[in-house]
Amino acid sequence: MKVREKLKRAKRQLENQKKMIAGLERGNRYLHGVCERAQREIAAQQEAEKQKDELMLFLMAGCALAAGGAVTIQTENMSRVLEEKRVLFHADFEKHLATVSVEDRDGSG
Repeated sequence: MKVREKLKRAKRQLENQKKMIAGLERGNRYLHGVCERAQREIAAQQEAEKQKDELMLFLMAGCALAAGGAVTIQTENMSRVLEEKRVLFHADFEKHLATVSVEDRDGSG
């Protein structure tokens, strides 16, 4: 094989490697963007859960105040019992009222 052929072959290989590197860099940028979006979504979900937890604590504190200082709730088997019920929440921001009610799934209360 002549030197000129070897040079052409080496140049072709170099160009192919440059194309592969460019493709890998594009893929890396894409995956970096996907990761950033996923992290933002996770952070937003965590913030929503935190706000939900704070709201529930706020409502429980309001229930305790409305009941004269304390509310005791039996939590044993609560998940199983609540599966049979429908929990309704209504907030009237103008009157500053929140109503939480539980009724049977069939609507009978």
